[in-house]
Amino acid sequence: MNREGWLTELAGKVEYLFKGWDLHPYRVTCGWPCVGALGRKSRRVGECHGAKASKGGMFEIFISPVLDNSLEVAGTVIHEMAHVVAGIEAKHGKGFIKVAKHVGLTRGKPSSAEPGERLNDTLRR
Repeated sequence: MNREGWLTELAGKVEYLFKGWDLHPYRVTCGWPCVGALGRKSRRVGECHGAKASKGGMFEIFISPVLDNSLEVAGTVIHEMAHVVAGIEAKHGKGFIKVAKHVGLTRGKPSSAEPGERLNDTLRR
């Protein structure tokens, strides 16, 4: 299976975390974020673009190819899926934070929210 297939399968397996929320249609792929993909001090490892930016009318999630730890990849996919639910206009504000906390992204500041211990335990299983 290639990276895109693995990422798509992973996203499908964690969709249940967003039960009760409006998870808009999305696609996930391996690709370089538009900004900060190879930054020395801070590196962007995931990016979500809104449906209006997509020719297919879907949210587009990009996961950086520099990630090679499956737990870190899963956390990044979930973070970007939280953007799909909250909407791009929410950025990392209150709407995003509410969704992120609901799914277990409780470590770090909102712009780099990562899975807390409980979510990481679930992902390991």
